[in-house]
Amino acid sequence: KLVRMKAHTEKPVFELYDLSSDQSEKRNLIKKDTETAAALMKIMQEAHTDSAVFPDIKPFALPDSEKR
Repeated sequence: KLVRMKAHTEKPVFELYDLSSDQSEKRNLIKKDTETAAALMKIMQEAHTDSAVFPDIKPFALPDSEKR
């Protein structure tokens, strides 16, 4: 599970959890599993749509290595 916090800012904070072994979301794996984090960030970015309900939520930039 990838979580995006502070989504309304230019520098959102991400957390990554393996819910199969950490249902209580106590072990943030964002720095340990960068490949999975990057893949999920790409999916999140591609799925993003602008919203009138949440106008302050900004799309985020993917790391250069993930852009195509």
